[in-house]
Amino acid sequence: MSVKTARSVKYILKVFYPESDLESIHSGYHMSNNTGKSSRLDLPVIIVIFFFVFIVTTVPAFAFETGNFQIHLKTANMEKAEKPQILEDHVFISYQTDKLVRFVGAAFSHESFSEIHSFVRNAQGVFVLVYPAPEDVSEISYRIVVDGLWMADPMNPERVEDPSGITLSRISLPRKELNRWKLVTPVIHDDNSVDFHYFGPKGVNVYLSGSFNNWDPYMYKLNEVKPGEYTTTLTMLPGTYFYYFVTSGLFLLDPLNPDKGADSEGFEVSMFEIENPYLADNSEDKKGFKLFN
Repeated sequence: MSVKTARSVKYILKVFYPESDLESIHSGYHMSNNTGKSSRLDLPVIIVIFFFVFIVTTVPAFAFETGNFQIHLKTANMEKAEKPQILEDHVFISYQTDKLVRFVGAAFSHESFSEIHSFVRNAQGVFVLVYPAPEDVSEISYRIVVDGLWMADPMNPERVEDPSGITLSRISLPRKELNRWKLVTPVIHDDNSVDFHYFGPKGVNVYLSGSFNNWDPYMYKLNEVKPGEYTTTLTMLPGTYFYYFVTSGLFLLDPLNPDKGADSEGFEVSMFEIENPYLADNSEDKKGFKLFN
């Protein structure tokens, strides 16, 4: 019996028999209490103990970090890869192949693809990743890495091409009232100044590119005001604008902006609108672009 299993059994016994002297347990499932009386463990308690031990010893250790029993069971019992799911504020991604595979991971656009999160293989040979759903985005885009080969998730039919033509898998997250920074960007002020915010790895270069600067990827550089927090402010005329961030050679949508559209070439981009109080229709500003409902 492993140390983890032994500790688990001891914990369960304490729950049902708080006054028990666990060291006195002997064969036949008898135990003695402090009064010297001997009692037999109830059958339901024995069943609970062995069920708990089974879960502890069969579910991958990483699953218990989520603290969710539903995820523990799903991780252990999954027999084939499935479409990504959202379970109790966690993103559940799986991968399976008949080929010999040593490593499976996933990298996310809202992290600028700076980290590859490792999958764990369960007893049925299914690779599983339980990833905490970020509070600051309404959707996540990602790619799977299999033994160094980057690809879209074959189990996820929801896909999008970034402005560089790379196919990303996408998962929509339940929308929450407030995100981690209590911020929805860009922030548009009454004087038509617009604040752009980007949160990511610290110490990197982040640029703003959009329809307002002819998609120049280096004209507007964001300032790192705090470690990992970047911002810049522009003053613009009323109209509808489309943009994305550029960092580490990647073109990234604004994860804090739920409004999206497509540029004239069909690539998905973030968008915002500055209303003109003197015009009821700004349709001319939207020429060549498509808005997503």
